Amino acid sequence: MTPPPPPNTGARSDSEDLAAVGGTGRLPPTPQNLTWHRCEGHRRAAGGEMTFLEAVVLARHVARDLARLHAAGAAHGAVGPGAIRVRRGRAVLLPPAGTVAREYRDPDRERALLRDPGASARGDARADVYAVGAWLYALLEGGPPPCGPASPFARPAPAAVATIAARAMAPGNARYPSARALRADLDAVLRLGGRGGIGAVRPEDLPSFAGAVAPVRPTVLRPFAVARARRRRWSRLAAAALLIAAGLPVFL
Repeated sequence: MTPPPPPNTGARSDSEDLAAVGGTGRLPPTPQNLTWHRCEGHRRAAGGEMTFLEAVVLARHVARDLARLHAAGAAHGAVGPGAIRVRRGRAVLLPPAGTVAREYRDPDRERALLRDPGASARGDARADVYAVGAWLYALLEGGPPPCGPASPFARPAPAAVATIAARAMAPGNARYPSARALRADLDAVLRLGGRGGIGAVRPEDLPSFAGAVAPVRPTVLRPFAVARARRRRWSRLAAAALLIAAGLPVFL
């Protein structure tokens, strides 16, 4: 006997967001709309694999919780992997506890605190939006943004999703004015992605693009640029090791 469906409480189920796009929540494995990676601190039970679509859904959940918090006149101030619980395809923003990691701190606010040491160390709404963008970047790239707003995208993330992460971290007025505006763009990606996959969604299709002060274009590294950067890093490490090894006999 088939059990009766659960009562409709008005809240979205754990799988409703994913089921709304493509029925199964998984897109065809094409380079334009899907990649596998390991999410920092939030590895799924099935080998730590996650799609771009799932990353968008999780970021939307966090942006939704933040929008409600900001509407109540409060700010979180510690958004980051330690304050986000991911379980069964749903991300829940936990109450702030402790300080947020450096990679998820808003550089604009850090500079403001340096200019005015007497200012409250409590975060604000703009800093919360930056942290969500940094967390979405970590989902897409497998690690937090190394250079803040200037962090490039090395993986083939969908253009609209990378644009959302970049604008959430953008400095000044180029950043989303609120978590509600950030959520609206994430909603648009899920809504439009039901037609041809989120890889087909253009940044120009996002609600915030028309009203942006200066449309943000994420920096995307080409494969040869990524390889060149890795070779340069290893060359520097090798040179440093040679210098250290050459200096050892002096002290022996």
